[in-house]
Amino acid sequence: KFSSDLEPHTLAPLLAEMAAEWLAPLTWPQPPELTGEVSLVMPPWTNRPPDWQADLQSRVQLQGECNLKQGLTYRNVSFSAARSHVIYSNGFWRLPDLTLTQPGGRLEAALETDQRTKDFSARVLSTLDVRVLRPALGKEALSVLDLFTFTVPPMLEAEIHGRSDDLNTLGAQGHASLTNFTFRDQAISGVQTAVSYTNRFLLFTAPRVQRGAGQATADAVGVDFVGEKIYLTNAFSTVEPMVIARVIGAHIVRAVEAYRFDQPPVAHVHGIIPLHGEDEADLHFDLAGGPFNWWRFHVPEVSGHVHWLGQHLGLSGMQMKFYGGHAEGFAEFNFHPGKPTDYLFVVTTTNTYLQPLMADLFTSTNHLRGTLSGNLFVTNANTTSLQTWNGFVSLQLH
Repeated sequence: KFSSDLEPHTLAPLLAEMAAEWLAPLTWPQPPELTGEVSLVMPPWTNRPPDWQADLQSRVQLQGECNLKQGLTYRNVSFSAARSHVIYSNGFWRLPDLTLTQPGGRLEAALETDQRTKDFSARVLSTLDVRVLRPALGKEALSVLDLFTFTVPPMLEAEIHGRSDDLNTLGAQGHASLTNFTFRDQAISGVQTAVSYTNRFLLFTAPRVQRGAGQATADAVGVDFVGEKIYLTNAFSTVEPMVIARVIGAHIVRAVEAYRFDQPPVAHVHGIIPLHGEDEADLHFDLAGGPFNWWRFHVPEVSGHVHWLGQHLGLSGMQMKFYGGHAEGFAEFNFHPGKPTDYLFVVTTTNTYLQPLMADLFTSTNHLRGTLSGNLFVTNANTTSLQTWNGFVSLQLH
């Protein structure tokens, strides 16, 4: 049995390589209080193994408790207090009840590591303010963390495993819950999701997002950091489309900002969103809502299917209330970054009021009145002006 308040770093030369590596980045204002018992089964002297030092380490057994009442710092991340039981046997280190505390949060964990293979596993429950982890994070992780602003620390439950000498082996699964935070300056009331990570692929299973009266859900959202893509499976949303666009990134905002809903539509979405650029996009939307505005058109209600494929946008099965009447049709848009958009569309309309339609399309001083029904085929056009329209029309005007 033993008790100690010695500085553990002075014992580093006597420890196994892995234990010394874990000890090196730890500092404290005063040495930890250590209590416990240690035993050693000596190897036979007459038949000493070739690697007798490693064999001797494997025969050590330790059970004890470590208490840091004045806190500690690990890789420049500070905690106000820390404690855990410590168990060592046959090359395995175990911290079954590690507790780290900070003002306003704490982390509880069960850690296990094999000093021979450097494999480790951990079960973690955390309500820490994740901003305190900044000093220990790499450049890529910091760029992600800086997108968030938290008013309440997130709650995280996770099981983590990997090898300490190869972070590419890192894997994790668990559950996360966030409340009252912002992401890319967009306020979000809450998020709940199961989460897993392996091979640089982050998977959110059954995520639920709340923003005011709106909500967004999905069967799954996958983030492929190698392929730089987001995969959506059976997503549903009543959140403003521009909020979702800003959450994903500025390149998505540029792609959809011309299509505006005054009230959040009901949207069912699936497909692929690129993390950078638009060329790899392959996203399907089923939308219903309004009022809706595009270019010079303003309609109170619209529904249909939207397929966004790279620099191409297709609208099909479109149904809308159209200037007092009804219209249906389809459209295709071809984008040229930095240049006007080429498009074509077909519209079949019935009982459309001519006066409000003409007021939106033209700036003439004429006051045309009446109703029209028929078909408009624009086979080639450009957003620079109406003078680019080419096609044909069949209309009945009253």
